[in-house]
Amino acid sequence: MDVNINEVSIHFPYKPYPLQETYMSKVIESCDTGNYAILESPTGTGKTLSLLCSVLSWRQQRNTSSRIIYSSRTHSQLSNVIKELKRTKFQPTTSIIASRTYLCLHDNIQKMESSLQSRFCRELRQKNQCIYDNESKIEQVSKKVINSLLDIDSFVDICRNEAVCPFFVSQFNVKTADFILSPYTYIADPISRSSLPSVVFNKSVVIFDEAHNFPEQCCEYFSMSVPFNKFCVLRSFLSRQQSNVIGEVVTFGITSVELAKEFSNLVCDKLELLRKEIHQNFVLKNAKFLFDFFSKCKIDYRTIRPFKRLLKAFLDNPVLYCLSQNEQESLDLILQFFDFLYHENKRNESLIDNFYTISLSTDHCFNIYCFTPEKAFSEIVNLQPRTIILTSGTLAPLETFASYFGYKFPIILENPHIAKPEQLLVICCGEGPFGNRLSFTYANRNDNQQKVELKSALSKLFSLSPNGSLVFFPSFSSLSEFDVHSIDTKKKIFIEPRTFGDFSSIVSQFKENAVKEEGAALFAVCRGKMSEGIDFSDDYARSVFVVGIPFPNTKDPKVILRKQFYESKKKGSGMKWYIDSAMRVVNQSIGRAIRHKDDWSVVVLIDNRYDGMIELLPKWVKPSVITLNNWNVLEKKLKLFYEEKRKLQKEIIENKPINDPYLSQFTRTQREIINPNVVTRASVSAHSIKQLPVEIQAQISQVLLHFKKTNNIDKLREGIQAIDDENARDIILLMMNEKLRKLVCNN
Repeated sequence: MDVNINEVSIHFPYKPYPLQETYMSKVIESCDTGNYAILESPTGTGKTLSLLCSVLSWRQQRNTSSRIIYSSRTHSQLSNVIKELKRTKFQPTTSIIASRTYLCLHDNIQKMESSLQSRFCRELRQKNQCIYDNESKIEQVSKKVINSLLDIDSFVDICRNEAVCPFFVSQFNVKTADFILSPYTYIADPISRSSLPSVVFNKSVVIFDEAHNFPEQCCEYFSMSVPFNKFCVLRSFLSRQQSNVIGEVVTFGITSVELAKEFSNLVCDKLELLRKEIHQNFVLKNAKFLFDFFSKCKIDYRTIRPFKRLLKAFLDNPVLYCLSQNEQESLDLILQFFDFLYHENKRNESLIDNFYTISLSTDHCFNIYCFTPEKAFSEIVNLQPRTIILTSGTLAPLETFASYFGYKFPIILENPHIAKPEQLLVICCGEGPFGNRLSFTYANRNDNQQKVELKSALSKLFSLSPNGSLVFFPSFSSLSEFDVHSIDTKKKIFIEPRTFGDFSSIVSQFKENAVKEEGAALFAVCRGKMSEGIDFSDDYARSVFVVGIPFPNTKDPKVILRKQFYESKKKGSGMKWYIDSAMRVVNQSIGRAIRHKDDWSVVVLIDNRYDGMIELLPKWVKPSVITLNNWNVLEKKLKLFYEEKRKLQKEIIENKPINDPYLSQFTRTQREIINPNVVTRASVSAHSIKQLPVEIQAQISQVLLHFKKTNNIDKLREGIQAIDDENARDIILLMMNEKLRKLVCNN
C-alpha cells in the first residue's frame, strides 16, 4: 500500500505502524534538507524495511540522481538488506562493493593476506595467468547482475559460472548503480575507499546501518601497530638484495638506495636502545617523539618522498626482488606507517596529537591509536554526500553517541518499540536468594560467596522461566571462571564457543532444545556473536539474564589510554565514555528479548550497580523497569508475569480470529498442533508466509490444505521436502508444535 509522508508517496508492503511512519518521515527530512540524522528504532520494529521504502520512494519521486550508499558492518547484514529489498516493489540498479577476500575467485589470491592481494592480482593479470581476467565479458555480465537484487554469494556464483572476475564486475557497476551495498571498510577506511571513484559519494545519501558498531570501526581503521622487527626485516631484505637494487638505480636513483640502507641500519640500532626503555605495559609518547626519532634515522619531510617511492617499487615487483610473504607484509606496513606520518609528505605533528595517542608497548611496537571517529567521519563529510544517516536498534544514550563525531545531527529519533511495555519485564536485581549483595566488580572476581549466590540465583531463575534463557557474562574470561554445569537446573546448558567453527551448531542445538518442555539455557558473552544479529524470538528467549556490567577491561592499555584521551578533551568525559560503552553493550543484549510486536520476555540485570544506571537504558525499555532487592518479591513478580502471558496466549489461541488466510483454513482442533507463537501473529515477522514470493506461498498453501484434508504425516513430510525455498520449509516446521515437528523430522 502507499502512504503519504512529507509529500512523498511511500510504497510499503503492508499498512505501516505509526512508529514506522515517524521513522520514515525523519529519513525523508534528512534527504530533503541535507541535515545529518541519528535514528534509533528497536529490533523488531521494521527499521530496515522502513529505511529502504522511504529512501527509495524519496529518490524516485524527487526525481533525483542521488545514489543510495547502504553500509553495514558485515556482508551477512547486507545480505539481509537484499532480502528486505526483495519484499518491496523497488528494483534499483544495484552493486555490491567488497574486497578481493570475498570476490576473488583465484585460489592463490584467496589464500593470501588481504594487504597483498591487490599487488599479486595485478601481477597475475599482467602475465595473463588468471582465467577470470576476461575484460570482454565484464560489461556483458555487469548488465546482467546490476538489474538483479543479488546478495554477495549469488553475485559471486553468477560470475564464477560466467568465468569472469566478480571484483572487476563490481568495480565496473559501482560507477553507475543507483543502490550500492558496502561494508563500512570501503566508506570509512581511506585505504579501501581510494579504490573507488570519488564521484560515487558526491551528492549521495550515505546510510550506516547497525551504527552502534560504527564509531569503534572508524577508530580501528585509523589506528595501527608497527612491530619494531618489521624494520629489521627491511634491513635484512636490503642487504640480501643489494645487487638487484644496484641494478635498478636508474629507476630509483642512487640516493634513494643509499638512503634506505642507511635508514634501516640506523633505525634497527636505535630500536635496540628503545626496547630497554619499555618497562611498563606501555610508554606514552607524542608526535614530536616519532618525528624526531625518525629524523635521527635520516627520514624527514625532505627525504620521505624518494624513500616511499623505493618501497613501492619493491612491492610492485615482488618476483624480481624475490620478496617473501613476510618481507612483503613488513614493507607494506612500513609504507602505510610513513604514509600516515607524512601524509602528503608533510610533518603532520599537530593533526596527529589532536586525534591520536602514541605509545610504545612491551611487545615492542609503535602504537598509533585513534580513539575518536571524528577524523574518519570528517573525511566522509569532505566527500560531499547529500546527507548521512546513522541508524541502529541500539544507540542510546543518543546524545553521547552523537557527540563522538564532531558534527551536528539536527535530526535525532529515539523510537518506542512496536511491542507494548507490559510485554517486557526488566528487573534490576542487586541481591541474591541468600540475601547477599551482588556486585560483580573486578575486585570481586574471586569472591566465592558471590559465585555461590549467583549459582543459586540462576538455578531459581531457570526454574521460574519457561523455554529458552540467555545468560550474558561480561567476557569470556569471567564466563570461564564460573562453573555453569554445576547449576541445579533441568534446562540443557549450552555455552557460546570462542571460535566461529562450532557457532552455528550451538545455536541450532540450543533452539531445538529451547522449545521443549524442560527448555535450554545459552551462556554467552557481551560483545560476542550471540549478543547481536541472531534472532532469539519467542520461546528461544523467554528470559535474558545479564550478569555484571561489561565495562571495558581496566587493565588493557588501550582502555587506559582511551579514558585519558577523552579526559584530556573534557573533564569527566573519560569516565562517561567508560560507562556509556558498557551500557550500550547491555542495551544490545536486552534487544535479544523482544523481536516482534507479539513477543514477550523477562530481563534480569544481576548487579546492584544497575540501580544507578537506569537512565542509560533505551527509552522503550524504561517503562518496563523495576528495581528489586528482595528475592521473594522477585520470584512473585516473575511467576505472575509468566502466568499472565501464558493465560493470555491460551485465550488468544482459543478465541482470536486467525488473520492469516492460510492458517485460518484450520479448525480449532487442528490449530492445536500448531505453534501458538506463530498462529497468534497476523504477520509472522521474519518467518511470515506473506514475505515469500507468490509462487512459494502457493506451494505452502497446497501443503497445508492437503494436510487439512488427510492428516497424513508422510504426505506432509513429502510436501515440505518438495517446496523450493529453504526459508519456506523452515516456516512450516516453525508453525508446528514439538510433537508434530518430531513426527515430520525424525520418522
